[in-house]
Parts: sequence; C-alpha cells; structure tokens
Amino acid sequence: MIGRRIRRVLQVLTVLLLLVVVGVAFLLLVLRATNPEPSAQPGWRIGKDMPSPRGEVAAAVVEQQLVVAGGLRGLTTTSKAVSVFDADRNAWSSGRPLPEGRHHAAAAAADGRIYVSGGASGVTNWSPRKELWRSAPGGRWEELAPMPEGRQGHAMVAFRGSLYVIGGVGRTDRTLIYQPSSDSWTTGAPLPDGRDHLRAANWKDKIWAIGGRSGSPTRRVDVYDPDDDKWERGPDLTEPMSAMAVGVVDGSLHVIGGEDPGLLGGHVISTHVAIDRPEGRWRRWQVPPLPVHGSGFGVISDHLFVAGGATRPGALSTISWTGELQVFSGRRVVSDRAD
Repeated sequence: MIGRRIRRVLQVLTVLLLLVVVGVAFLLLVLRATNPEPSAQPGWRIGKDMPSPRGEVAAAVVEQQLVVAGGLRGLTTTSKAVSVFDADRNAWSSGRPLPEGRHHAAAAAADGRIYVSGGASGVTNWSPRKELWRSAPGGRWEELAPMPEGRQGHAMVAFRGSLYVIGGVGRTDRTLIYQPSSDSWTTGAPLPDGRDHLRAANWKDKIWAIGGRSGSPTRRVDVYDPDDDKWERGPDLTEPMSAMAVGVVDGSLHVIGGEDPGLLGGHVISTHVAIDRPEGRWRRWQVPPLPVHGSGFGVISDHLFVAGGATRPGALSTISWTGELQVFSGRRVVSDRAD
C-alpha cells in the first residue's frame, strides 16, 4: 500500500515537472518570437546587420573601422569571432578570430592596432581572465604581457598611447595601466567606487568612468586625470545605467541604453543622455531605434555606431541577441532641460 502511494506521488510530481518544463519552454519561444524590433527615430538610422548576432562583446575603432570581438551567442556559445565594419564601404567582413572565445572582455585602439583584454572564457566559467591580445587590421593576434589580475565586465580606454583598465569583476577598484612601448603594466590611483559593467571614455583630456553596477546599477560618474593620477567626482547620470554604449560625437559625450538586470524588475534601458562640458549637466537626447545592452560601439567620422547586444535583460539575453547596427548622427537633442 505504501509503495503504491509513493509511486503515485512520484508520478504526479513527474507530470507537474513536465508541465513546468513545457510551460517554460513555451514562454521562452513566445518571448523569442516577440523580441523587440527597431523603430525609426530622428537622428538615427539602421545600418547593415552584423553577420553574427551576439552581445557582451569587446569593440574599438581602428583605422576608421569598427572591430567587434568575441561575445556571447545563442544559449551556450562563447564566441571568438571578429567582425569588422567598414563605414566607407558600408560593409562587414570577418577578421582573424580571437585565440580563444571571450565574453565581457574590453577593447581599445592605439597605434593603429586593437587590444583586447580579459573577459571570461565560457558560459559556465565566469572567472576573470588576465590575457591581453593585440592585432593590426587583418593581422594575427599576439599575446602580450598579461594584466596583473583578471578582469571581466571592465572598461579599457586609450589615452596618449597608454591603455587604462578600469573596474570590472575582479579587483574592481585598482586602475591598471599598460605601456605598449615596454609591454608592461603599472597601477594608478584606485577608482573611488569599484564596479563592473561600467563604460569609459577619453574626453576633454581626462578619462571618464561612467555608470556600471555593483549589485545594482549606479548613476555615478568618476573622472580621472592621468597627469595627476587623481580621481574626482563627475556629474551623476540622470538615472542608474550599466552596460551602455558611449562615445564622443560633435564634441559632446553621449551615453546610450544599457541594462538593469534586476531579478524581478530587470529591463533594458532606452535612455540617451549627453553632456557638452565637464561642469555641465546631462541632457536627454533621442532614444535609439532599438534599446540594447552589451553592444559593441565606436565613433567613426563623428557618428556613433552601436552593433549587436541584447534586447532583453539578464538571463533572457540568451534569447535576444541581435545583429542590428544602429548609427547616431548627433544632430537632434530632445530636451535642453538639465536633469
């Protein structure tokens, strides 16, 4: 009698489990089929799709070409693909693949070459990596002196021939500085508020560390003066943002999109703000045609190119990678109101 009851309970539990699995699978199919699509927005246009839809990529502009490296693709794939967009020809081509697949890496350009640092090697292995790779356009990747410590979800920016690694998962406060001439690393003043999924830009002869998150996204902006090796507080964003696209267009610093990955209230951010002087405030600009996070981005001929990313937040990113290329011309402000 007891054995029969146990079997019945197990049968009921099995049926319930199957129903849950089928329900989740159906929901994911519906969400995938209804992923957001781009809509026309003033000041923006849609370019040619990146050949391999993916997000959490590393990207930089080298010789007027946007180079997008690595990233996440599908449910389980860490990509080592390198996609190159030539703005003059309005065409994508494939570059030499990275030595290994990486996601949440960072990239910067110096001396006509692209550098890719850190990241994680797999969907189930998010341990921050130390590698630094370099390639000339069309050339092979060479491995350089590794970072003193692993980083992923960090930012890297070129400034006067040196590379600055800021934030990320790992030791999030220590600023790492790479000298290409000596293939060596030093450290700078620590970032006052360590965080990951931040962005960095070289603007007005200083390095701006923008947004990011440590658990939840932040509005915080910190400004680094490499000459004095000193950080100071910059003007806060209008709202918390992380994993955005950033770039200097028409002399102004623009911050676009991103993600709040909250478990219940997570969402992709559509906000687009810009600032035209360091002591100023952020103004709202026209939102992008397709809000994304984890995209590759860079400025070519005073146009900001945003490639790929995900249109859904958190774990749902895996069903919403896109190859859309969005191009902002920097010609239309929505509001002059200072936020």
